[in-house]
Amino acid sequence: MEVVERELQVRRFVDEVWNGGRYEAAAHLYSEKYRNPVGTGPEARIEPIRRYREAFPDLHLDIKELIVADDSVVLRVAFRGTDTGGYVGRVPTGRAVEEWAVTIMHFEGGKVVREWIGADKLGLFIQLGVLDDPWPNWTCVSMRAIAKRVLERRDGGQFGPVWDRRLTVALSR
Repeated sequence: MEVVERELQVRRFVDEVWNGGRYEAAAHLYSEKYRNPVGTGPEARIEPIRRYREAFPDLHLDIKELIVADDSVVLRVAFRGTDTGGYVGRVPTGRAVEEWAVTIMHFEGGKVVREWIGADKLGLFIQLGVLDDPWPNWTCVSMRAIAKRVLERRDGGQFGPVWDRRLTVALSR
């Protein structure tokens, strides 16, 4: 499969499944050989997405980076949503949140057979009020300098509300 075709395949998945809730479209990207802790096949990938969309009905994923190399794809996304459905069985908070995630997908026969996903669960739990912010008083002079440099170079809203708040607080001291 050509690089452009693979990129379009992943972009369609994000648009149709994550943003559109059309779960049947996952079969165009995920193989029957795909496995995760939920199960096998495209349905195993759909279930966690369904849970996210139930907790955050206004969920929207933005692709920040998409890198295609041979039979692998690296996808970095940021999602935004409002917790009106209760994340992982918790009482809904009504809070707007952002979370980043990175997925490394491995393809065989044009479909994903395995993947690794890393996500900012700590940031999400802080935003939901599940955990206290372990860095509430970010006052170090060197941290202010770093925050200023980061804010000057950032690509508009990339960090999410928790980090934006931390950076703003650090600069105000």
